[in-house]
Amino acid sequence: QLVRLPQVFLCYAPPPTAPDVAPLPLERNGHVTFGSFNRTMKITAEAIAAWSQILVQVPGSRLVMKGVGMDEPETREHWRAQFRAHGVHGDRIDLVTLAPKFEDHLAAMSAVDIALDTFPYNGTTTTCETLWMGVPVVTLTGDTHVARMGLSILDAIGLSDLAQATTTTAYVETAVKLAGDVERLRELRARLREMILSSPLADAARLARQIESAYRTLWREWCADRR
Repeated sequence: QLVRLPQVFLCYAPPPTAPDVAPLPLERNGHVTFGSFNRTMKITAEAIAAWSQILVQVPGSRLVMKGVGMDEPETREHWRAQFRAHGVHGDRIDLVTLAPKFEDHLAAMSAVDIALDTFPYNGTTTTCETLWMGVPVVTLTGDTHVARMGLSILDAIGLSDLAQATTTTAYVETAVKLAGDVERLRELRARLREMILSSPLADAARLARQIESAYRTLWREWCADRR
């Protein structure tokens, strides 16, 4: 039996050693930088196609991809070839290997203006970490748990509009629209930590009470069925 909690399905405790939120890269670089810090096994051909469309529609933009082996020539060629197949020059794809320290991993996220979630298997911990570093995440929402984790997290902090896409076309449109809204990117950069801390996503006590309430309900229903 699937039991649904009334709000978000998990709780996030921000790491005390996280670096401070850095200024918006767009204002320093003069172009939008998208990023993906999810496990590369989650990156599908459909995601590559969608990310390529986003890069084409946002002139001068770049994409940072972080993962295992990104410093190996064969791996780098593997990923860049996939983007070239969609008309995106490989030089616009920055490939970054895993950082030696957790703090370095978080700091690397500071180089990104907008994170692009994987689909149909969304990010979870990575999404929370990215948001904590002041980077908004655009996700594509599906009809299974793993395809709705991004929606659950973003809705909990008041950014459900970045998770409304249910098609790749809408996903691309959401990312492109956000890339063109510098004022909103600047505002989110400054407010995301506050939004998280004041939301159900960071309220461990509330989540514990909701889980306990669900247990009690299940117990009462089981007892009623035994009569």
